[in-house]
Amino acid sequence: MGRFIFDIKVEDMARLEHALERVPEKVPIVALRALNRAADKAKTEMSREARKRYYIRYGDVQDAIKIYPANSNDLTATVIVKGRRRELVNFRVEPRIPIHRLSKESKPKVLRVAVKKTGGLKDFPNAFVAIGSRAGKLHVLRRVGKSRYPLHIKYGPSVPQMIGNEEVITVVEEKVQETLDKRLEHEIKRALEEV
Repeated sequence: MGRFIFDIKVEDMARLEHALERVPEKVPIVALRALNRAADKAKTEMSREARKRYYIRYGDVQDAIKIYPANSNDLTATVIVKGRRRELVNFRVEPRIPIHRLSKESKPKVLRVAVKKTGGLKDFPNAFVAIGSRAGKLHVLRRVGKSRYPLHIKYGPSVPQMIGNEEVITVVEEKVQETLDKRLEHEIKRALEEV
């Protein structure tokens, strides 16, 4: 089981305390409201950026992400992404039809697979799509040697690996910081207006 942990904190608490020096009791409320909004943004951006780069469904990414919101005792919002490596059949596979259902004329010479949206389909020799005997699910299988068995189910990256990708996390960090800064401004203004 893979994990990716993303913590969100207010880096400059002194600046926040200075902005709210007339109402110091509002500091934790302002911070946690802004942090929790930024955590929601992190989940949205993680999903969007992973789907931009990988062949993965929205719901599969969303299911892997859990937000642990900031509270008055702990001014850190945490986003945790958990998940196992995903079977290759869950990405882009051609042909996606089990080998025994293809006619001799339509059988491809080689299975083609794409995990990322850049680079296109790549040949995946000695592999084929078949229905598993236990659950009746599709799998991408590959023979280990020249003999018929053993067969291995092939896997691609997990959702935590996709989100931990440097390109993905760089964009997420920028968007989250932008949201956090905007929300802090908004919440500071709101707290001062309530005085």
